[in-house]
Amino acid sequence: MKKRFVTIIVAIVLSLTIVCCACKDNKSNVDGTNNNSDQTEVSPDASLTSEEEDSIKKAFVANYRFTSYKVSYESVRITGYCGKYNGALVAVIHCDDLDYKKRVGNRLTLGGKNLVVKDDEDIYLFKQDSLSGIEWAYKRGALLEDDLAKIQKKLYERNPELYNAFHIESFDISSLTLEEIDAIKKAFVKNHYRSEVLKVSYESVRIMGFYGRYNGALAVVIHCTELDYADCGSNSFTVNGVELLMAGGEVIYVFKQDVLYGIKSAYEENILLSADLTEIQKKLYERYSAWYDERHILVPDASLSFE
Repeated sequence: MKKRFVTIIVAIVLSLTIVCCACKDNKSNVDGTNNNSDQTEVSPDASLTSEEEDSIKKAFVANYRFTSYKVSYESVRITGYCGKYNGALVAVIHCDDLDYKKRVGNRLTLGGKNLVVKDDEDIYLFKQDSLSGIEWAYKRGALLEDDLAKIQKKLYERNPELYNAFHIESFDISSLTLEEIDAIKKAFVKNHYRSEVLKVSYESVRIMGFYGRYNGALAVVIHCTELDYADCGSNSFTVNGVELLMAGGEVIYVFKQDVLYGIKSAYEENILLSADLTEIQKKLYERYSAWYDERHILVPDASLSFE
């Protein structure tokens, strides 16, 4: 009997101890006195941890330690993240303490890929507490051409307007074969061959976007570096009541059987149907939505089918 009584008393003491410890832990979590209270604030970019962002900023400041520029930790802002490659982080950085006023167009071409950011930004590679410019990193083998292609895609998705302003040939036309791209460019050159004023070279033709296959025809937007386009922010074509809007200096064409047609001619010759025009407009809106919205142009919902 006495032994049983002692066992009960021990059990009660253990239970009270566990409850007290749990309450103490809970209190520390509520009032912020736990061991994790001094962690860096979570990064607004979910792809970067707060520790990674902190290390990148410290490395940026360290790069200017022995220069005439005074850069503070608080002035460093990570404005974009382009992913991890071979254990290295690629980030876009702006610094409030640096003067970017003399820059006009921040475009870097590496390995045939175009990396475009705002005038007051730069692209860096961070690895093992060291921060270097992306050009230096690529030339020393820290980045491969496949890596640059992925970085280019992320930069385009981040700010397509910058790429459109430079009339950079689209890197997302993988649905076109190399043979089709070659044939389209040759047809464009042929259309201008007889004109001494408008004669263009093959190398000057850039396919800015691919907007679908319709009855065996290909809808593409083209810019030519050797033609003088009107100085305007956007370019508009209205066909059968459907307004097709794109960047100034770009024109939409339809290619079929080695012939390149203007969009109006393609519709008038029944190469495109009315439903095709609506589908093309929907795809153009995905790229140039700001201009469509600015003009209050109603575009069918992307979820609708135009089959």
